Amino acid sequence: MDELTQVFALHNRVDLAREADFALGGLRIRPSRCEVEADGERRLLQRRVMQVLVALARSANEVVSQRELILRCWGGLSVTDDAIGRCIAQLRRLATAWPQPPFQIETIAGVGYRLEAAAAEPEPAPAAGFAAPARAKRWVLAAGVVLLVAAAGAVWALRGPGPADAPTVSIEPIAAIDGSPGSRSVANLIADHISGALNETGVEAAPPRMVFSFLRAPRSDLVFGGTVAQIGKLSKVRLYLEDLHSRATLWSSQFEGPSDQAAGLADQAAASATERISWALDARRQPGLKLTPHTLALFLRAEQALESPEPLNAGETTNDLEQVLMEAPRFAEARATYSLALVQEGSAQQGPGRERLLQLAASQAGQAIHDYPRGAGAAFEALYGLQRLRDPAGYGAAEAHLLEGLRQAPDYPFLNMRECQFLDEVGRAKAALPYCEHAIALRPMAPPIGWKYAVALYLDGKPQWADRQVEGAVRLFPSQEAGRLARFRLAAFGGAPQKALSLLEDDATTPHVITPDGLAALKLFLRAAISGAEADREAAVAAVVQAADQRALDLDMAVLALARLGQNEAALKLLSGAGPSYHWGGGFGFMVDPVLAGLRTDPRYWAAARRVGLVRYWSQGDAWPDFCDAGPPRVDCRALAVAH
Repeated sequence: MDELTQVFALHNRVDLAREADFALGGLRIRPSRCEVEADGERRLLQRRVMQVLVALARSANEVVSQRELILRCWGGLSVTDDAIGRCIAQLRRLATAWPQPPFQIETIAGVGYRLEAAAAEPEPAPAAGFAAPARAKRWVLAAGVVLLVAAAGAVWALRGPGPADAPTVSIEPIAAIDGSPGSRSVANLIADHISGALNETGVEAAPPRMVFSFLRAPRSDLVFGGTVAQIGKLSKVRLYLEDLHSRATLWSSQFEGPSDQAAGLADQAAASATERISWALDARRQPGLKLTPHTLALFLRAEQALESPEPLNAGETTNDLEQVLMEAPRFAEARATYSLALVQEGSAQQGPGRERLLQLAASQAGQAIHDYPRGAGAAFEALYGLQRLRDPAGYGAAEAHLLEGLRQAPDYPFLNMRECQFLDEVGRAKAALPYCEHAIALRPMAPPIGWKYAVALYLDGKPQWADRQVEGAVRLFPSQEAGRLARFRLAAFGGAPQKALSLLEDDATTPHVITPDGLAALKLFLRAAISGAEADREAAVAAVVQAADQRALDLDMAVLALARLGQNEAALKLLSGAGPSYHWGGGFGFMVDPVLAGLRTDPRYWAAARRVGLVRYWSQGDAWPDFCDAGPPRVDCRALAVAH
């Protein structure tokens, strides 16, 4: 970036904290909160998407070039066309969320984008302390030395010292050690993806050097870098995260894949690295906490193990976290994570050892919340999990832990994700979506958030959006079993059965958590759904019922499969045997799936909903599921709940 461009980028960048609220085609836009609202419906946007919306709205009905968007929204950093395209696509989806789209965005091929509001609205006032943004021609003409010096002084004043609790990461150039064009392309993609994802969440990914000596770089505590090489038909990537001062390695990992699929490899490597960087930055935000590189490295290893697609070695993970707490007893996020790991470990055990683990988890969660509630989001997750394990039908008491956590740690992404998932489980997808949207805005590449957001979209009646979202999540973390399972379920019960069948027939995409007998039954179900033949349907029903009776197929998938085949009576018979049960991250959320719409007027459905605790939650809080007001069929939920 040349010197004048850098000054312009810093001086004219969209600063959401300084932007005034404004109206746009019936929407109320609140940039500082990354929020839009209309007709009482509120939506949250990713920080970068909101910046693009503000930049386009400032120049409503005028074409804004891609270059200008990069300067205003990315500060002139090197980003791909895909990064801009993703923001534009999200804004277009936002516009279609209302019956009368409040705005439309036109692509001017080879030039840029133009936003047009549905109704004439006054152009938003410039942000406090900023002149109205100049068009590109104006600032190019003002390239004199006098302006450069004056702008430099303005930038110095605008940047200020920066918050002391906002650590950043320095992104070093990723070296293409073999010098091949393919390796250079992969290196650039990884750097662009990481910088873009971090900047979307408000983290400054600082370059290793600033052009102007008088421009103070943000405080960089971490250094990220790596190498790429093409060896034969393979591309190999090594990435690392280091402590800036000691140059001690905090995390490193290697990725490899076919060279003709290098773009996918770059996506996966960048997603994994972004998560490690995010965890490392979060760990350094607790006021007064000083972590040694060794302590931080142990914490990152434990966090990675907790999200690993491989079977969890709970003992090693808890040992790492115990060592972290011995070295840094006040590290609230580590203690909260430790409590969550203990709940997960305890959920898989039986006998006296289980209760000891759960009691320890409760005490550790309480201590983490006492020490630093804003950094103890995982502790509230742990308390939620404890409540669900001890009283699977106690939905209201469990949710209370999540809501208290969101009050004290509102920007902890995984608490927002958990509340979204909980609301999906009780049939309130419309209320769930803002939580998932906030979670994905905070951590756009986190493996569980992407696919859980897809489930929320599906349950809210947006199957095509859900399909795109889950495919993107699985592309970033293809080995994650939970993501594979979510993709299969969305295709099998709410999408194209042919796609679902192809997923089961390819070992690279099959959810391995399903037993062999369960897989065989599901394949028969999908073939019957594709063919529509009576003989295929009869064989599938028999196989699904048998697999469910033998516990080779989870009850939820068996009921959904039967309902999708139109076998409601068989589905209700299976459902009649359902009792309260809780499995980490699941439970009986399947009971509000749209596939079961034909069962909702049957007394046996409501008897099952009462047994698992849903009716108590719905009626006590007057928080009825979305299908009560939607249909078809029209369901008088209150009358049915009282009758049964």
